[in-house]
Amino acid sequence: MLDKFRLLQKMRGKINARLNEMTSRLHMIKYNTLGNIIKDCVDNLEHRKLLYMLLQSETPLILDFRHECAKMVDAYLKFVRPVALERLIRVGGNTDGGYV
Repeated sequence: MLDKFRLLQKMRGKINARLNEMTSRLHMIKYNTLGNIIKDCVDNLEHRKLLYMLLQSETPLILDFRHECAKMVDAYLKFVRPVALERLIRVGGNTDGGYV
């Protein structure tokens, strides 16, 4: 009985090692394939860098191009847009967004 248990543990360890190896290979294939697609299809350097950063994070990314989604995103961006005031004084540089 103990021999069977040890044999099963050994087999389980080998299976887990093999699964980890295959998972690593799949991640590498995904990264290389999507990296080449980004490089070949995205002209804007800033957009390309952003896509590479998203690719490196393991967060699932879902792109939804339905009209309803675009309207929701547009409404959200209008909601978070800063208030337009007439007498603003810039504090800081051009890229820090600092107004008072």
